[in-house]
Amino acid sequence: MQVVRHTDPQRFLDRASGHLAAQEARHNLLLGVVGNALRLPEVYPRTHMWTVEHGGRMLGTAVLTPPRDIVLGDFDTPEAVEMLVLSVRVLYRHLPWAIGNLPAVDWFVDGWCRLTEANAERIMSQGVLSLEEVSPVPPAPGRHRLATRSDRALLLQWMREFHREVHPVETFDEGCIVRTVEMRIGGDPSAAFWLWEDEDEPVSASGYGGKTLNGIRIGPVYTPPQHRGRGYATNLVAAQSKWLLDSGYRFCFLYTDSANPTSNAVYRRIGYRQVAESAQYTFTSG
Repeated sequence: MQVVRHTDPQRFLDRASGHLAAQEARHNLLLGVVGNALRLPEVYPRTHMWTVEHGGRMLGTAVLTPPRDIVLGDFDTPEAVEMLVLSVRVLYRHLPWAIGNLPAVDWFVDGWCRLTEANAERIMSQGVLSLEEVSPVPPAPGRHRLATRSDRALLLQWMREFHREVHPVETFDEGCIVRTVEMRIGGDPSAAFWLWEDEDEPVSASGYGGKTLNGIRIGPVYTPPQHRGRGYATNLVAAQSKWLLDSGYRFCFLYTDSANPTSNAVYRRIGYRQVAESAQYTFTSG
């Protein structure tokens, strides 16, 4: 068994894309991060990628773009993850967060905590959802439109509110929020925000980005509390998903909070189906 560290996203994809494509929906976050690192090197000045291999067979993959989470792909065995842990530890004494599908992310967290004496807390359990066809949804008043630079201040405000609501225990990263909004109002067709407007008032937002081999990831999706329960987000995500599929993507992907039955019901109504369970952890020094 060997661990190969990569710093060139294209070489990593040349080596691992067959393995990742076999379970593209389960690997959509990792593929999206590597794809962004390839297309937007100025946003990801440091990108570390790993493949764990044995006898010509791929056992698992991971990507780290400091200071963000380490993103785990699926792994065959805990032993393969242990090899990854040792390789990551050569570069970094501390990690802020880890995210990945179960059970691989749990194996990594256990190994990292044993090796570094860090403490870990699971801050969110998530469902990884995939869509190939949009189901009809009850209409809501209003219509969708593409967000532009004139919406920058509103999107920054909403994304701050979204992160405080969804990740209340995480360190607030203003820089990351600004970069996300700037990337998605800059005219790149593979990353944007849409707004739903009712009587010309923005009432909901949905972003997309993280292009994969054949798909793209929806999110974040946010509706301010005073506008919830009226079907705005349902119609917005349905319209955005349909447009992306009609534009040539085979899949749309979503991450949803497993503890939020409302959003899970919304996405199932649109046609999204769960393909994996995921978790995000935060680390603190022991």
